[in-house]
Amino acid sequence: MNVWSICLFVLGLGLFLLGMHVLSHGLEKYTGERIRKLVGHLTNSIPRGILAGTIGTAIIQSSSATTVIVVGLVNSGVMTLKQSVGVIMGANIGTTVTAQLLRLADIKSDIWYVNILNPHIFGPYFLVAGFLLYLYIHIRNHHHRHMRKFVSIAMIGLGMIFVGMNGMEQSVTSASNSEWLKSAFTTFRHPLIGVLVGTGVTALIQSSSASVGILQASASTGLISVSAAIPIIMGQNIGTCITCILAAIRANRTAKKAAVVHLLFNIFGTILIMPCIYIFKHFFSIASWDNPITRGEIANFHTSFNITCTLIFMWFSGSFVKLADRIVDGKKRR
Repeated sequence: MNVWSICLFVLGLGLFLLGMHVLSHGLEKYTGERIRKLVGHLTNSIPRGILAGTIGTAIIQSSSATTVIVVGLVNSGVMTLKQSVGVIMGANIGTTVTAQLLRLADIKSDIWYVNILNPHIFGPYFLVAGFLLYLYIHIRNHHHRHMRKFVSIAMIGLGMIFVGMNGMEQSVTSASNSEWLKSAFTTFRHPLIGVLVGTGVTALIQSSSASVGILQASASTGLISVSAAIPIIMGQNIGTCITCILAAIRANRTAKKAAVVHLLFNIFGTILIMPCIYIFKHFFSIASWDNPITRGEIANFHTSFNITCTLIFMWFSGSFVKLADRIVDGKKRR
Protein backbone atom coordinates (compact mmCIF):
# COMPACT_ATOMS: atom_id res chain seq x y z
CA MET A 1 0.00 0.00 0.00
CA ASN A 2 1.34 3.43 -0.96
CA VAL A 3 0.81 6.72 0.90
CA TRP A 4 -2.34 7.55 -1.05
CA SER A 5 -3.87 4.17 -0.22
CA ILE A 6 -3.11 4.68 3.47
CA CYS A 7 -4.69 8.16 3.41
CA LEU A 8 -7.75 6.76 1.61
CA PHE A 9 -8.05 4.01 4.19
CA VAL A 10 -7.87 6.48 7.10
CA LEU A 11 -10.40 8.76 5.40
CA GLY A 12 -12.73 5.84 4.76
CA LEU A 13 -12.39 4.65 8.36
CA GLY A 14 -13.16 8.14 9.68
CA LEU A 15 -16.21 8.48 7.43
CA PHE A 16 -17.34 5.00 8.44
CA LEU A 17 -17.14 5.76 12.19
CA LEU A 18 -18.80 9.15 11.75
CA GLY A 19 -21.56 7.52 9.72
CA MET A 20 -22.16 5.05 12.55
CA HIS A 21 -22.58 7.94 14.98
CA VAL A 22 -24.90 9.88 12.66
CA LEU A 23 -27.01 6.80 11.85
CA SER A 24 -27.40 5.88 15.53
CA HIS A 25 -28.33 9.49 16.38
CA GLY A 26 -30.95 9.64 13.64
CA LEU A 27 -32.46 6.27 14.55
CA GLU A 28 -32.51 7.07 18.23
CA LYS A 29 -34.34 10.36 17.70
CA TYR A 30 -36.76 9.10 15.04
CA THR A 31 -37.64 5.68 16.36
CA GLY A 32 -41.10 5.47 17.81
CA GLU A 33 -43.13 2.63 19.18
CA ARG A 34 -44.31 1.64 15.69
CA ILE A 35 -40.77 1.05 14.44
CA ARG A 36 -39.82 -0.81 17.59
CA LYS A 37 -42.82 -3.10 17.15
CA LEU A 38 -41.94 -3.73 13.49
CA VAL A 39 -38.33 -4.68 14.28
CA GLY A 40 -39.54 -6.72 17.23
CA HIS A 41 -42.00 -8.61 15.02
CA LEU A 42 -39.34 -9.42 12.44
CA THR A 43 -36.81 -10.58 15.02
CA ASN A 44 -38.90 -11.75 17.98
CA SER A 45 -37.56 -15.28 17.59
CA ILE A 46 -34.23 -16.72 16.50
CA PRO A 47 -35.66 -18.41 13.36
CA ARG A 48 -37.33 -15.16 12.25
CA GLY A 49 -34.13 -13.21 12.93
CA ILE A 50 -32.10 -15.74 10.93
CA LEU A 51 -34.56 -15.47 8.04
CA ALA A 52 -34.45 -11.66 8.13
CA GLY A 53 -30.64 -11.64 8.24
CA THR A 54 -30.38 -14.19 5.43
CA ILE A 55 -32.77 -12.38 3.08
CA GLY A 56 -31.39 -8.92 3.85
CA THR A 57 -27.79 -9.98 3.31
CA ALA A 58 -28.62 -11.96 0.17
CA ILE A 59 -30.21 -8.82 -1.28
CA ILE A 60 -27.35 -6.40 -0.55
CA GLN A 61 -24.69 -9.15 -0.76
CA SER A 62 -22.69 -7.87 2.17
CA SER A 63 -22.71 -9.47 5.61
CA SER A 64 -20.53 -6.57 6.75
CA ALA A 65 -23.26 -4.10 5.80
CA THR A 66 -25.92 -6.18 7.56
CA THR A 67 -23.97 -6.55 10.80
CA VAL A 68 -23.02 -2.87 10.78
CA ILE A 69 -26.69 -1.95 10.47
CA VAL A 70 -27.49 -4.36 13.30
CA VAL A 71 -24.87 -2.69 15.50
CA GLY A 72 -26.44 0.67 14.67
CA LEU A 73 -29.93 -0.59 15.55
CA VAL A 74 -28.70 -2.07 18.84
CA ASN A 75 -26.76 1.11 19.62
CA SER A 76 -29.89 3.23 19.11
CA GLY A 77 -32.07 0.93 21.20
CA VAL A 78 -34.29 -0.16 18.28
CA MET A 79 -33.10 -3.77 18.54
CA THR A 80 -32.17 -5.70 21.66
CA LEU A 81 -29.00 -7.77 21.93
CA LYS A 82 -31.05 -10.98 21.97
CA GLN A 83 -32.88 -9.96 18.79
CA SER A 84 -29.60 -9.21 17.02
CA VAL A 85 -28.21 -12.74 17.45
CA GLY A 86 -30.53 -14.33 14.89
CA VAL A 87 -29.93 -11.59 12.32
CA ILE A 88 -26.16 -11.95 12.73
CA MET A 89 -26.41 -15.72 12.20
CA GLY A 90 -28.59 -15.21 9.13
CA ALA A 91 -26.11 -12.71 7.69
CA ASN A 92 -23.51 -15.47 7.52
CA ILE A 93 -25.85 -17.54 5.36
CA GLY A 94 -26.92 -14.65 3.15
CA THR A 95 -23.35 -13.68 2.30
CA THR A 96 -22.77 -17.07 0.63
CA VAL A 97 -25.01 -16.00 -2.26
CA THR A 98 -22.11 -13.98 -3.68
CA ALA A 99 -19.85 -17.05 -3.87
CA GLN A 100 -22.63 -18.97 -5.58
CA LEU A 101 -22.91 -16.19 -8.16
CA LEU A 102 -19.15 -16.04 -8.65
CA ARG A 103 -19.07 -19.73 -9.48
CA LEU A 104 -20.97 -18.88 -12.68
CA ALA A 105 -17.79 -17.82 -14.51
CA ASP A 106 -17.63 -14.47 -12.70
CA ILE A 107 -20.78 -13.03 -14.28
CA LYS A 108 -21.49 -10.87 -11.23
CA SER A 109 -20.99 -7.57 -13.01
CA ASP A 110 -23.35 -8.62 -15.85
CA ILE A 111 -26.36 -9.10 -13.56
CA TRP A 112 -28.22 -5.80 -13.37
CA TYR A 113 -29.85 -6.32 -9.97
CA VAL A 114 -26.51 -7.29 -8.42
CA ASN A 115 -25.04 -3.94 -9.36
CA ILE A 116 -28.08 -1.94 -8.28
CA LEU A 117 -28.28 -3.64 -4.88
CA ASN A 118 -24.55 -3.47 -4.21
CA PRO A 119 -24.04 -1.30 -1.09
CA HIS A 120 -21.10 0.41 -2.81
CA ILE A 121 -23.53 1.65 -5.47
CA PHE A 122 -26.46 2.78 -3.34
CA GLY A 123 -24.28 4.30 -0.60
CA PRO A 124 -23.93 7.64 -2.44
CA TYR A 125 -27.65 7.52 -3.25
CA PHE A 126 -28.47 7.43 0.45
CA LEU A 127 -26.18 10.41 1.02
CA VAL A 128 -27.78 12.48 -1.75
CA ALA A 129 -31.35 11.46 -0.89
CA GLY A 130 -30.85 12.17 2.79
CA PHE A 131 -29.29 15.56 2.06
CA LEU A 132 -32.07 16.55 -0.37
CA LEU A 133 -34.74 15.47 2.10
CA TYR A 134 -33.04 17.50 4.82
CA LEU A 135 -33.00 20.62 2.58
CA TYR A 136 -36.61 20.07 1.49
CA ILE A 137 -37.82 19.87 5.10
CA HIS A 138 -36.08 23.13 6.05
CA ILE A 139 -37.07 25.04 2.91
CA ARG A 140 -40.76 24.03 2.99
CA ASN A 141 -41.04 24.06 6.79
CA HIS A 142 -42.86 20.78 6.32
CA HIS A 143 -45.35 19.34 8.82
CA HIS A 144 -43.79 16.57 10.90
CA ARG A 145 -40.53 18.42 10.30
CA HIS A 146 -38.94 17.18 13.51
CA MET A 147 -39.58 13.50 12.76
CA ARG A 148 -38.58 13.63 9.08
CA LYS A 149 -35.46 15.59 9.93
CA PHE A 150 -34.09 12.60 11.82
CA VAL A 151 -35.11 10.27 8.98
CA SER A 152 -32.89 12.33 6.67
CA ILE A 153 -30.08 12.26 9.24
CA ALA A 154 -30.30 8.47 9.47
CA MET A 155 -30.16 8.20 5.66
CA ILE A 156 -27.08 10.43 5.54
CA GLY A 157 -25.42 8.32 8.24
CA LEU A 158 -26.16 5.10 6.36
CA GLY A 159 -24.76 6.58 3.16
CA MET A 160 -21.59 7.66 4.99
CA ILE A 161 -21.14 4.11 6.33
CA PHE A 162 -21.32 2.57 2.87
CA VAL A 163 -19.09 5.22 1.28
CA GLY A 164 -16.58 4.78 4.10
CA MET A 165 -16.62 1.00 3.66
CA ASN A 166 -16.05 1.45 -0.07
CA GLY A 167 -13.15 3.82 0.58
CA MET A 168 -11.45 1.34 2.92
CA GLU A 169 -11.90 -1.50 0.44
CA GLN A 170 -10.69 0.60 -2.50
CA SER A 171 -7.56 1.53 -0.56
CA VAL A 172 -6.48 -2.11 -0.50
CA THR A 173 -7.62 -3.04 -4.01
CA SER A 174 -4.05 -3.22 -5.25
CA ALA A 175 -3.20 -5.59 -2.42
CA SER A 176 -6.19 -7.82 -3.11
CA ASN A 177 -5.18 -8.13 -6.78
CA SER A 178 -1.53 -8.85 -6.08
CA GLU A 179 0.17 -12.16 -6.73
CA TRP A 180 1.57 -12.37 -3.18
CA LEU A 181 -1.97 -12.41 -1.82
CA LYS A 182 -2.98 -15.21 -4.14
CA SER A 183 0.20 -17.14 -3.33
CA ALA A 184 -0.66 -16.84 0.38
CA PHE A 185 -3.56 -19.19 -0.36
CA THR A 186 -1.23 -21.90 -1.66
CA THR A 187 2.03 -21.78 0.32
CA PHE A 188 1.02 -23.06 3.77
CA ARG A 189 1.00 -26.59 5.19
CA HIS A 190 -0.68 -26.57 8.60
CA PRO A 191 -4.47 -26.04 8.59
CA LEU A 192 -4.26 -23.51 11.45
CA ILE A 193 -2.01 -21.40 9.24
CA GLY A 194 -4.71 -21.62 6.60
CA VAL A 195 -7.27 -20.29 9.08
CA LEU A 196 -4.95 -17.39 9.94
CA VAL A 197 -4.34 -16.66 6.25
CA GLY A 198 -8.08 -16.58 5.53
CA THR A 199 -8.68 -14.40 8.58
CA GLY A 200 -5.86 -11.98 7.77
CA VAL A 201 -6.70 -11.55 4.09
CA THR A 202 -10.40 -11.01 4.80
CA ALA A 203 -9.66 -8.55 7.61
CA LEU A 204 -7.35 -6.67 5.25
CA ILE A 205 -9.88 -6.24 2.45
CA GLN A 206 -12.86 -6.19 4.87
CA SER A 207 -15.06 -8.41 2.76
CA SER A 208 -15.52 -12.15 3.03
CA SER A 209 -17.27 -12.09 -0.35
CA ALA A 210 -14.21 -10.50 -1.98
CA SER A 211 -11.87 -12.86 -0.15
CA VAL A 212 -13.85 -15.91 -1.23
CA GLY A 213 -13.84 -14.45 -4.75
CA ILE A 214 -10.03 -14.23 -4.69
CA LEU A 215 -9.89 -17.84 -3.49
CA GLN A 216 -12.23 -18.91 -6.30
CA ALA A 217 -10.15 -17.04 -8.85
CA SER A 218 -7.01 -18.67 -7.51
CA ALA A 219 -8.71 -22.07 -7.61
CA SER A 220 -9.32 -21.66 -11.34
CA THR A 221 -5.55 -22.14 -11.82
CA GLY A 222 -5.77 -25.62 -10.27
CA LEU A 223 -3.17 -24.78 -7.61
CA ILE A 224 -5.47 -24.90 -4.58
CA SER A 225 -6.44 -28.28 -3.15
CA VAL A 226 -9.52 -29.18 -1.15
CA SER A 227 -7.36 -29.56 1.96
CA ALA A 228 -5.95 -26.04 1.55
CA ALA A 229 -9.27 -24.33 0.78
CA ILE A 230 -11.26 -25.66 3.75
CA PRO A 231 -9.30 -23.92 6.56
CA ILE A 232 -9.03 -20.73 4.48
CA ILE A 233 -12.81 -20.52 4.07
CA MET A 234 -13.27 -20.96 7.82
CA GLY A 235 -10.75 -18.20 8.47
CA GLN A 236 -12.54 -15.92 6.02
CA ASN A 237 -15.65 -16.16 8.19
CA ILE A 238 -13.65 -14.91 11.16
CA GLY A 239 -11.91 -12.13 9.24
CA THR A 240 -15.17 -10.57 8.08
CA CYS A 241 -15.95 -9.64 11.71
CA ILE A 242 -13.43 -6.76 11.58
CA THR A 243 -15.96 -4.38 9.99
CA CYS A 244 -18.54 -5.04 12.69
CA ILE A 245 -15.88 -4.56 15.37
CA LEU A 246 -14.89 -1.21 13.83
CA ALA A 247 -18.54 -0.19 13.82
CA ALA A 248 -18.79 -0.89 17.55
CA ILE A 249 -15.77 1.20 18.55
CA ARG A 250 -17.83 4.33 19.21
CA ALA A 251 -21.04 2.47 20.10
CA ASN A 252 -22.52 1.74 23.51
CA ARG A 253 -21.81 -1.41 25.50
CA THR A 254 -24.82 -3.31 24.18
CA ALA A 255 -23.77 -2.68 20.58
CA LYS A 256 -20.24 -3.81 21.45
CA LYS A 257 -21.75 -7.05 22.74
CA ALA A 258 -23.51 -7.56 19.38
CA ALA A 259 -20.13 -7.27 17.63
CA VAL A 260 -18.64 -9.74 20.12
CA VAL A 261 -21.49 -12.20 19.44
CA HIS A 262 -20.68 -11.98 15.72
CA LEU A 263 -17.02 -12.74 16.40
CA LEU A 264 -17.76 -15.57 18.85
CA PHE A 265 -20.21 -17.17 16.44
CA ASN A 266 -17.61 -17.41 13.69
CA ILE A 267 -14.75 -18.48 15.97
CA PHE A 268 -16.79 -21.24 17.61
CA GLY A 269 -18.00 -22.37 14.20
CA THR A 270 -14.41 -23.01 13.15
CA ILE A 271 -13.51 -24.61 16.49
CA LEU A 272 -16.47 -27.00 16.18
CA ILE A 273 -16.44 -27.94 12.49
CA MET A 274 -12.72 -28.04 11.71
CA PRO A 275 -11.80 -30.88 14.13
CA CYS A 276 -14.82 -32.86 12.93
CA ILE A 277 -13.57 -32.72 9.35
CA TYR A 278 -10.05 -33.84 10.25
CA ILE A 279 -11.30 -36.56 12.60
CA PHE A 280 -13.54 -37.85 9.81
CA LYS A 281 -10.60 -37.77 7.39
CA HIS A 282 -8.47 -39.71 9.88
CA PHE A 283 -10.92 -42.60 10.13
CA PHE A 284 -12.48 -42.40 6.67
CA SER A 285 -10.54 -41.56 3.55
CA ILE A 286 -11.64 -38.48 1.58
CA ALA A 287 -10.84 -39.27 -2.05
CA SER A 288 -10.71 -35.68 -3.28
CA TRP A 289 -8.71 -34.34 -0.31
CA ASP A 290 -5.57 -33.55 -2.31
CA ASN A 291 -7.32 -32.83 -5.60
CA PRO A 292 -7.68 -29.27 -6.97
CA ILE A 293 -10.85 -27.61 -5.73
CA THR A 294 -13.29 -25.90 -8.11
CA ARG A 295 -15.13 -22.61 -7.75
CA GLY A 296 -18.39 -24.49 -7.29
CA GLU A 297 -16.95 -26.67 -4.54
CA ILE A 298 -15.67 -23.57 -2.72
CA ALA A 299 -19.12 -21.97 -2.95
CA ASN A 300 -20.84 -25.16 -1.79
CA PHE A 301 -18.56 -25.63 1.22
CA HIS A 302 -18.88 -21.95 2.14
CA THR A 303 -22.68 -22.27 2.07
CA SER A 304 -22.91 -25.63 3.87
CA PHE A 305 -20.43 -24.53 6.55
CA ASN A 306 -22.43 -21.42 7.44
CA ILE A 307 -25.79 -23.20 7.35
CA THR A 308 -24.46 -26.00 9.58
CA CYS A 309 -23.05 -23.55 12.13
CA THR A 310 -26.32 -21.62 12.21
CA LEU A 311 -28.46 -24.75 12.64
CA ILE A 312 -26.27 -25.85 15.55
CA PHE A 313 -25.71 -22.54 17.32
CA MET A 314 -29.25 -21.18 17.00
CA TRP A 315 -30.09 -23.34 20.02
CA PHE A 316 -27.37 -21.66 22.07
CA SER A 317 -28.17 -18.00 21.34
CA GLY A 318 -28.66 -17.30 25.05
CA SER A 319 -25.20 -18.68 25.81
CA PHE A 320 -23.66 -16.36 23.22
CA VAL A 321 -25.39 -13.38 24.84
CA LYS A 322 -24.16 -14.38 28.30
CA LEU A 323 -20.60 -14.91 27.07
CA ALA A 324 -20.63 -11.52 25.32
CA ASP A 325 -21.85 -9.97 28.57
CA ARG A 326 -18.95 -11.47 30.46
CA ILE A 327 -16.41 -10.36 27.86
CA VAL A 328 -17.64 -6.77 27.61
CA ASP A 329 -18.78 -6.22 31.19
CA GLY A 330 -16.33 -8.56 32.89
CA LYS A 331 -19.11 -10.16 34.90
CA LYS A 332 -22.15 -12.36 34.54
CA ARG A 333 -25.38 -10.95 33.22
CA ARG A 334 -27.88 -10.18 35.99
